[in-house]
Amino acid sequence: MQNSKSVEDQCLMKTKKLAEHNARQKQQNPEAYAAKRKASYLRSKIKRREAVFAKLGLQCECCGESDIRFLTVEHKLNDGAEDRKIRSHEKLYRDILKMNEIEMHEQFETLCMLCNFAKGLYKICPHREAENGEENQ
Repeated sequence: MQNSKSVEDQCLMKTKKLAEHNARQKQQNPEAYAAKRKASYLRSKIKRREAVFAKLGLQCECCGESDIRFLTVEHKLNDGAEDRKIRSHEKLYRDILKMNEIEMHEQFETLCMLCNFAKGLYKICPHREAENGEENQ
């Protein structure tokens, strides 16, 4: 029991030292500190995004686009607008990473920006429309 407490104390000390170091850095050079924090945030955001698409699918399920910069999470239940009112993209990504495969694929799919936009505007992507033999007049 005493060992675990000393480990907790060590963690608290390290956290306190890090907080003090960050406060000094922020005070000494606020612009550099802000730039470093922003770069760190963007790196973590990109890593989380990559993890989501590694789990959900690395290509558009409609046209096959695989450049991750074009990929989006499509709400299969067409409830994306409501979902965005209650949680951010970051929260959505964290929630997807916690989901089991079945639950995730029942609710979401990977689409590229173009197919997702077309589905939102026309209710069906032209790629899928062509597969079904339909044409938009």
